[in-house]
Amino acid sequence: MKIGIVGAGFTGLSAAYYLGKKGHRVTVIEKDSNPGGLAIGFSDKNWNWTLEKHYHHWFTNDKNVLELAKEIQHEVIIKRPKTSVYVDGKIFQFDSPKEVLLFPKLPIIDRFRMGLVIGFLKFNPIWKPLEKINATTFLPKTIGKKSYKLIWEPLFRNKFGPYASDVSLAWFWARIVKRTPSLAYPKGGFLDFANHLVKQIEGQGGEVIFETDVIEISSNKKPQIKFRRIENSKRPGGTRIEKYDIVIKAIRIQEGQPGSEVGGNITESSSDTFRTLSMTFSFSTTYVKFLQFIDSLESNLRLVDFPEVSFNASAAGTTYTYEVTIKTYWLP
Repeated sequence: MKIGIVGAGFTGLSAAYYLGKKGHRVTVIEKDSNPGGLAIGFSDKNWNWTLEKHYHHWFTNDKNVLELAKEIQHEVIIKRPKTSVYVDGKIFQFDSPKEVLLFPKLPIIDRFRMGLVIGFLKFNPIWKPLEKINATTFLPKTIGKKSYKLIWEPLFRNKFGPYASDVSLAWFWARIVKRTPSLAYPKGGFLDFANHLVKQIEGQGGEVIFETDVIEISSNKKPQIKFRRIENSKRPGGTRIEKYDIVIKAIRIQEGQPGSEVGGNITESSSDTFRTLSMTFSFSTTYVKFLQFIDSLESNLRLVDFPEVSFNASAAGTTYTYEVTIKTYWLP
């Protein structure tokens, strides 16, 4: 199949890589001059590595992306850092049960309470009921008000600002469960890893187009994308319209931003309350091609944490319109 992907972040790139691996013809369209999305990097002329504009790393239990790096033979560096808290003008290591019990700024009973609650969350596999519990209400009651005020409240306030009181305990649970003592980082930086993926996609016969604006996504018997080079781009090319069997939108468009009114074959809805994130996209194709698409995309769906995948179909002759929803219950 001929597949168009909008967005060269790691969702778009990984989808393109796995689809290309299955033998599909893939084109990725990206507005920026480099791949990587939120993990896009920059460099100084004296730097050997790039640095991310938004801080990124992997945990050692991020198995899927680590397997992807291994598959394309991109070296990953794993180190154990120190995680500390800054309290009353001093830095205290705070990344193990031992360090929590030795923390001198809390009474011993509060240290035990905090350790027990964190331990309970760490080894509790049942996360769904936590969706209905507010983290900023639960934590003071369980770990103690002093522990919460001293350690956790500043973190919630600085990370979420006015939305701190809306954060679900499921989000906090995910932070505890997901965190590993050691962290992983791709050699050269995330931009180097993204460029490596681009080369792999191109090696499969795919195309990645940078500095290109998507003007319209519509459907005229087949999904089609109208796109053009951004202003001031030094790359050749003008406005093009390409038809595809399937179009995947791997970007997030905020309501009210330019381009948020997308054509009839793709729509997106997101709930940004720090509790759920949903992405819905729809397209028209035959039933056989839809099954082929789902089979090809299966590897990429593993990158979504705790996914719920569902779809509805409506028929018009031999062509079906599918609306696929992927939901994750906590933000990565």
